[in-house]
Amino acid sequence: MSYINERLENIINETIKGNYSIKDIGHHQLGRHYVYEITGEDKSEYILKIYGKAFRFCNEIIGLELLNEKIICPNIINKSKSESEVEWLLMNKLDGVVLEDVWNDITTDNKIAIIEKLGELMGKMHSCYKYDYYGIWETCGTAILNHKNFIEYRKDKDRVIINNIISQQLPHMELLADAYYNLTKYYQTLFTDSSPRLCHHDFSPRNILVVKDDEYWRVNGIIDFEHCYPDDPDIDFTDLYQTIFLDEPYLAKYLINGYSKYMSISEDLAYKMQYYLLNKGLFICSWAYEYTIDYYNQGVNLLRRLLYNNP
Repeated sequence: MSYINERLENIINETIKGNYSIKDIGHHQLGRHYVYEITGEDKSEYILKIYGKAFRFCNEIIGLELLNEKIICPNIINKSKSESEVEWLLMNKLDGVVLEDVWNDITTDNKIAIIEKLGELMGKMHSCYKYDYYGIWETCGTAILNHKNFIEYRKDKDRVIINNIISQQLPHMELLADAYYNLTKYYQTLFTDSSPRLCHHDFSPRNILVVKDDEYWRVNGIIDFEHCYPDDPDIDFTDLYQTIFLDEPYLAKYLINGYSKYMSISEDLAYKMQYYLLNKGLFICSWAYEYTIDYYNQGVNLLRRLLYNNP
């Protein structure tokens, strides 16, 4: 509760009538954001998110406002005022548990249905809006550099990652250097035939909510839009490939089946996934070592698997 100042507490009291309880539910040890679940005396539930990194509040607000009533996502109830020094967002809490927590207990037939539904939601999200630049929203600030050229955009993003890696004393520098070298080779052949679209950038089982009806799980929402901004739509396939399809490759076609109802599939999607997965592994390693060693090791293992076929 120490991160909820008096002004914010007054706003909560104005929004949620009567008594309520608050509990921490975020990864507060990372020092990035502070997330709380608020339960009113009428059993109504809310999520309060206080932002600690630049642009995340802006990304999430724009993403949720654009996607409201288009896909299943939280509704904004209240948000930071312009004069506030603290960026915060109050949303309704969607029912469900994160898919990551129950995935191993779900039957194959049920997994297929879930993955196809996720393909539909991703395809619908990508089909809603088209842009002429890559990167953080233009409305997030005048200092934002938006890219028109896809390869130059990717190069800039990748340079930030490798510079963060170089600035640290990480224990796998030979692996990371090898991964970055292989990553840069894609610049000669990588392209996109799609316009930038509204992308989630963390479309993974930890941000997908499911509920159980009898013995059958179904998707009940997508959460966490703090990384949402215009990008190559193929990048949103990366997290499901990393977390599910590398071990259960037969499921990938069902995601594509659902996605194809709203968007066409890139002919070189499989090729681009090799690039985006290398990028993902390097990105994880670029920040996670100091904060969560288990996640850092996931990044290392992903790179070993991609480079050396070493699961």
